[in-house]
Amino acid sequence: VQQTNLLLVVVNALYPSCYARLDTEPIEISPLEYVSSEEDFACYKRKLNDLPRRRLENCFTEHPLEDEIDSCGR
Repeated sequence: VQQTNLLLVVVNALYPSCYARLDTEPIEISPLEYVSSEEDFACYKRKLNDLPRRRLENCFTEHPLEDEIDSCGR
């Protein structure tokens, strides 16, 4: 499909083949209830402040060649 990230796959099911045809039926899966002991919300950001980390020696907020980029956001 043009100008998308979709791929169209076409299968000729009427083509004679020596392989046995596999048929599947859909299986309904009921969602499980999520229970968290830390938060009452289904989605939360885990507290990562207790992890041992090495501090950066300098502040890296931008790249020196960032001004030369002309195709960003287009």
